[in-house]
Amino acid sequence: ALAVALSRARGFSLKEFRVFHPGGNLGLLTKRVDSIMAKSPPLCSHDTTMAQALITMTMKRQCCVGVTNDMQQLVGIITNKDIQMAGCSSMDRPAHSIMSPLLVTLDPRESGHDALQCMVGHNIFEIFVVHPTSRVPVGFLTREDLL
Repeated sequence: ALAVALSRARGFSLKEFRVFHPGGNLGLLTKRVDSIMAKSPPLCSHDTTMAQALITMTMKRQCCVGVTNDMQQLVGIITNKDIQMAGCSSMDRPAHSIMSPLLVTLDPRESGHDALQCMVGHNIFEIFVVHPTSRVPVGFLTREDLL
């Protein structure tokens, strides 16, 4: 309580905290998402087969793959659960036929703290970072990246 009172009295902002305490979980949570995220997100085209989407997930070592349209905009996500529910007989189907519409994304300018709150609030462990106006994926973040 004393530390909080002193920091408020001296005008100690989030920016100063980031400068003086860059390491550790607290410092990490003050950084912007674009400085923490993986710059090469796991992606596939909407007409990619499920087999190829699964290969992408495996190669990227992720539990999901983002699905993009012809304009490279993020339109959905395929998770391990989606693949399990679709079954082995669906490996020739296009990705868009079993994807879940993507509802939760991050702006690259958000803080790590905001990203973690978003993931916890939506009970998700991975999230795509998209350009705020074009919806083109620019990165990928997991809870592990923030903890």
